[in-house]
Amino acid sequence: MADTIIHKIGDSISWSLNYKQSNNSPVDLTNYTININAINRSNVEAFNVSSDSPTSNQYIDISDVANGNFKLIIKDTSLFRRGDYYVDIEYTDLVGYKKSSKSFNLTLVGRL
Repeated sequence: MADTIIHKIGDSISWSLNYKQSNNSPVDLTNYTININAINRSNVEAFNVSSDSPTSNQYIDISDVANGNFKLIIKDTSLFRRGDYYVDIEYTDLVGYKKSSKSFNLTLVGRL
């Protein structure tokens, strides 16, 4: 994934993501909770999506987590605010051990 993603407000988000070990082999994420959130410098949240609490508008597709693959789906982004956000992905195993991804930037822009 790029270090910065530019996204137009109103367009749906569909990001294909994966989690790999340092040797590039996939991490089996079966029974993990995956949380993805985007927060700006003022701690204002653009979104917070958890694999444990999907909605019809936003969810994490976990159909291939055994191979470390998952998708973030957010259908309606029309209420998002313009600005720059930090995106973090957190993985929590069954015993509560947490690990976060390298954060990346998301810039939300208006439609032309």
